[in-house]
Amino acid sequence: MSMPQVVIVMLESDGRYWIDGAQLRAAADATAAGARRAALVSVANMAQKSRRSVRAVITEPDGRVWRLFLGADGQLAQPVQPTSGTLDDLDALQVPGHYRSAVDEIVTAIEDGRADHARHQTRRLVQAASAEYGAGHPYALRAMELHAHASYAADSPEAACDLYLQAARGWHRRGSVQYWSAAQRAYAVWHRAAFDPTLAAWQGEELMSVLRLGGAQTAATSRAVLAHTNDVRRKQLSADVSASGPSCEHHCNANNTSDEHGP
Repeated sequence: MSMPQVVIVMLESDGRYWIDGAQLRAAADATAAGARRAALVSVANMAQKSRRSVRAVITEPDGRVWRLFLGADGQLAQPVQPTSGTLDDLDALQVPGHYRSAVDEIVTAIEDGRADHARHQTRRLVQAASAEYGAGHPYALRAMELHAHASYAADSPEAACDLYLQAARGWHRRGSVQYWSAAQRAYAVWHRAAFDPTLAAWQGEELMSVLRLGGAQTAATSRAVLAHTNDVRRKQLSADVSASGPSCEHHCNANNTSDEHGP
């Protein structure tokens, strides 16, 4: 009998939801309840397509955690009750003892230049912490930030930026000052990285939505992001125009010259 696959789901109050760190299409009604329904459909489809049972850890916007078990047919196999997201270490300032060796291994791998190995290990750490405590728990958010750091070291700045943004949202839901630290890291990665202009513009919009959560504290950074995003768009538009070939004006002038001087 195969082991059940574990999936980590995070819900937002505006209908968005993430499964294993990937954002899926938002619920049509733009509510947390809609996101929950859509996420359950997605998880059930995963179970049916893989023909494997699934353990899903679903974290609500208010910090409640649902632990669900779905059979290989996609049906809920046992009744569940949400658990509280109440935590002892509100900012996860200490590494839990049973995760310390894994964190040490990851840090050493990054320092030794084995960033791909570190990225793989941090992904597993995020899954483990989310499954044990819930995706909105500070331990899971710290693991997500470490995953972002490893992703950046592995030359994947777009993934690092997305992970820092997810962590910032999580910290903000908890009312933690760590929100600003994660948002600043997302901004630093996004501003310094030279990845695809279309993706950079899209992530700039995502970054602005996260920064708006901070109100006046983040207003200056939001303006900087807007300016840089607009600059990226202008450069991309200019490149697209250049790549499209000579302008109509050039062709028209060429035709007029031909008419004046003959063939």
